[in-house]
Amino acid sequence: MSTVQNIFDSLPTRLTPGDDPSALYPLLNYAIRTIAKRLYRNGSDVLRGELSVKAYKLADITGTDIAFTDDDPDTIACTTSNFLSDGFQSGMHITVELYHADDDISFDENDSADTITTAAGNFETAGFAAGQIITVSGSGSNDGTYQIVSVSGGVITLAANVLDSDEDAGEDVVISVAHPDNPGPFEIDTVDATTITLISTDSLTAVAAGQSIKIKSDNTYGDLPTDFWGLGNFRPYINGKKWRLLPSPGEDYEVKHTDAGQSRYYRIDGMRINVYPPTASDITIKGPYFQKPTAIAAVATTMPFNELFDDAIAEVFMFFHDISGPANLIEIEKYLNRAVDDITTRRGRKGATPFPTAQEGVDYDNAMVD
Repeated sequence: MSTVQNIFDSLPTRLTPGDDPSALYPLLNYAIRTIAKRLYRNGSDVLRGELSVKAYKLADITGTDIAFTDDDPDTIACTTSNFLSDGFQSGMHITVELYHADDDISFDENDSADTITTAAGNFETAGFAAGQIITVSGSGSNDGTYQIVSVSGGVITLAANVLDSDEDAGEDVVISVAHPDNPGPFEIDTVDATTITLISTDSLTAVAAGQSIKIKSDNTYGDLPTDFWGLGNFRPYINGKKWRLLPSPGEDYEVKHTDAGQSRYYRIDGMRINVYPPTASDITIKGPYFQKPTAIAAVATTMPFNELFDDAIAEVFMFFHDISGPANLIEIEKYLNRAVDDITTRRGRKGATPFPTAQEGVDYDNAMVD
C-alpha cells in the first residue's frame, strides 16, 4: 500500500515538500475529499467500511443507595444494588430519573387544578419541582406525561382538566421525572458490581445517596462510527440473522411499536441508527457503509483508495501550480471527477438480482411494470 511519502516522491523537485511536508497537506486533503465525494455520488464500493454497531437490550436499576461523583472520570456508585447482575455493560447509554412508587397515590381531576397526592410520601423532598415533565405509569386511567405547576409536600398540582378522571389510591403507581442534576444520557466506559465509570469527565453533579433513583439503558439505537457518511444502496443487517433490516415504515409505526422485541426496521438519525421495535436482546448491526476518509497529517500515513487514484492525486499538484487564478480548483475537480468515473464505471459488475425474501417484500415503488 502506498503512503503519502510515495506521492511526494513522485513529484518534480520543485514541488517536493522538503523539510516541511505539512505545506502540501491542505491540497492533498482537498484532492482526497474531492475523490471521496465523487465516489459517494457514484455509489462506489471503493469508499466502503464495515459497520459493527452495538445496540443493547434494556437494563435498569432502582434504589436509594445510588450516588454520583463528579471526577476524572465521572462515576455512579451503589452499595447494596448490583449493576452487573442488572445487565449494565460497557458501551451502553444510560439516563437517570427520580421516581416515587407506591399504592397510596390518588388523582383528582377538576376545573380549577388537577392534583396527584401521595398519602405517606413527600414529592417535594423527593426532588419533584414546578416546571418538570413527569411520567405516570401503572395507574388505572391516568398514565401519561404532565407538567408540574407546583409541589407542596405530598401534593403535585397540575393544570386544570389534564387528568382523565378521578382515581382512588390502590394501584401500584410510578411517577418519574428526568433527574434535575444528572439526567444524561451518559455512555458507560466500564462497569463492575458497585461502580459505573462514565466516558465523560466533569459532566456529573455530585449527589449523595438517598434519593429514589432509577437508571436505565437505551435499547432504541446504536452509535454509528465517526467516519460514517451514509448507507447509500447498502442494507444493514443484524449479525446472526438471515435477513436484512428494512427502512422504517414511518413515524406512525415507530410510535406504536415501543415495546422491546425483534428489531426489523431502522432509521438513520444523525450519528445514530435507530431500530424498531427496540431490541429485546444485545445485537450487533453489520453491513457496508460509505466511509469518510481520514485527513492526512503525516507522510507515513497510508493513502486511501488502494492506490487506484495515486497518479491522479500526484497530477493535482501540477494543476495547482501550472494553472493560475481561481480556475485551478475548478479544473482540478473536473480532472479528478473524470479520473474517478473512468475507474469506478469499470470496477464492479453486478449479477442477477434475486427475488426478494418474504421479509424483504417487493419494492413496488421501483418495480418495472409493463
